[in-house]
Amino acid sequence: FALDIDLYNQIKNQNEFELILSLTGINEAKLRDIMAEIDLEPRANTQYCLIRINKPRVVVETGVNRGLSSAAILTAMERNQAGELYSIDLPTETRLSDGTIYKNTSEIGKLVPQELRHRWHLILGDAKKELPKVLDELKDIDVFIHDSLHTEEHMLWEFQTAWPYIRSG
Repeated sequence: FALDIDLYNQIKNQNEFELILSLTGINEAKLRDIMAEIDLEPRANTQYCLIRINKPRVVVETGVNRGLSSAAILTAMERNQAGELYSIDLPTETRLSDGTIYKNTSEIGKLVPQELRHRWHLILGDAKKELPKVLDELKDIDVFIHDSLHTEEHMLWEFQTAWPYIRSG
């Protein structure tokens, strides 16, 4: 079957637009201006807009992978001229034929431009160990983004761990 890509993008963008409007209450004209600032995949666009609109001081995310969402968040923070992003990701492991374990970190965050990294604190390690330490150190956060292991048990653990640290409002 065939799908008109322009129609697909209109539908996709309309849903994204309505989601952001419902979450923030921003006026439509202002949201259109913000959405015109960046053009990434819908999830990254949505994160960018939410950061631009809410202007958080501290964001914590788990799961970085190549860093598309991290780059979108950091771009929004740079435009806001405020904010710090704390990202936690587990390096992938490769077992070599001789039994040596090689931890690969070269892909983690590679999409994050160098000029945005002054707002970025990348923590390499298991979220089960690192997330409580980061939260205890920060005391308060404005936004928590889960994008790591997507099992019910792990997601619930991350949300329950982060929730007490999220600032009211």
